[in-house]
Amino acid sequence: MKRKLITIMFSLLLLTKPITVYAAEDVLPKIGVYETLEITEDQAKWAYSKELGKQQLESEELRLMSAIIWCEAGNQCDAGKQAVGIVVMNRVDNESFENTVEDVIYEPGQFRPKTDGRLSKALIMYDNNEIPQECIDAAKYALSGNTIVNYNGQDIDMSEYLYFATNWANEKIRIQDHDFK
Repeated sequence: MKRKLITIMFSLLLLTKPITVYAAEDVLPKIGVYETLEITEDQAKWAYSKELGKQQLESEELRLMSAIIWCEAGNQCDAGKQAVGIVVMNRVDNESFENTVEDVIYEPGQFRPKTDGRLSKALIMYDNNEIPQECIDAAKYALSGNTIVNYNGQDIDMSEYLYFATNWANEKIRIQDHDFK
């Protein structure tokens, strides 16, 4: 395949020893590359390590979210699985709770599966590709910032819900076996 040379440059950074980056010609229009830039090898390594760290964090969030959804809502419909993930994300965004998926899930007094051992087992299941795809899809849905679930043909905005349980008094909404408030 023909390759086209792309040179990358950051004009505000002190440049030493520019490197070259190659991309397939047919990819260039798709990624919006219309100008050439130059960067140093160190700058490229820094950008790569920063992106790799972000991907690893996102991967760990997906792993943890998929596992907690399987523990809490593995036997529920897709809307129920998504709603549980959205509750976790609502807590991440709420100042009354911790601000990462991991910290919200491991917060004391929350999410029984972490204390009864089910979460640890679910994480092993995830690592062994044994978590159902529906749980992974629900985790991706919630992590992507979605807040609407469709249950029985009705779109439900879950953006204000911070809690769920089974057979809860004073719930605001019920999705399959879970009550949300």
